[in-house]
Amino acid sequence: MVPAMRPIPGFGGGRGKKRAVLVGIKYTNTRACELRGPINDVKCMRYLLTEHFGFANDCVLILTDEERDPCRQPTKNNIRMAMHWLVQGCSSGDSLVFQFSGAGVQVPDCSGEERDGMDEAICPLDSFQQGPILDDEINQAIVRPLVHGVKLHAIVDACHSATVLDLPYQCTFSKQYGCLRWRDERPLNGAFKGTSGGQAVLISGSSNGKTQMNMVS
Repeated sequence: MVPAMRPIPGFGGGRGKKRAVLVGIKYTNTRACELRGPINDVKCMRYLLTEHFGFANDCVLILTDEERDPCRQPTKNNIRMAMHWLVQGCSSGDSLVFQFSGAGVQVPDCSGEERDGMDEAICPLDSFQQGPILDDEINQAIVRPLVHGVKLHAIVDACHSATVLDLPYQCTFSKQYGCLRWRDERPLNGAFKGTSGGQAVLISGSSNGKTQMNMVS
């Protein structure tokens, strides 16, 4: 159960049935290579959600490194708070969207859950100081709290992001056979990674083990 939280400072805190958290990070002025497209990804997604899918502007929380408000910078703490805001008090009929466009990494798995021995993670703006956000935490934050009748669509464009929500099953398109193929991704140690009755779908821009980046030279 996600604990009750105060509204995020600097954000209106709309609690409509349709809510979204959109994160885009270029990593300007950091040790990482600057990425070219994340901010535009967020702008396009916001337009799509508000103009075509009925999301209210005050129910779409945007975190980018172009935001001047420190509460809307995509730091590790702010992303954590935003994820909890997204699912807090969710109820049947809610439609939730989580978008992350930025860098992703793999780190050694210490829990014995991962079949390949590696956890997937997203990199906040301050990841060099605070570390990445692991798939285990993302699952606990925005997948486990989903109750019956709630739908979450996550769109993640980052390296190694195919299983970054730690969902129990993965669907991929097989070019060889021209069909969809399902794969069991349930943890080897039996840990439960599903929802609390809701539905979660991840659309990933990169498969695990592959690096895909558009950088500014």
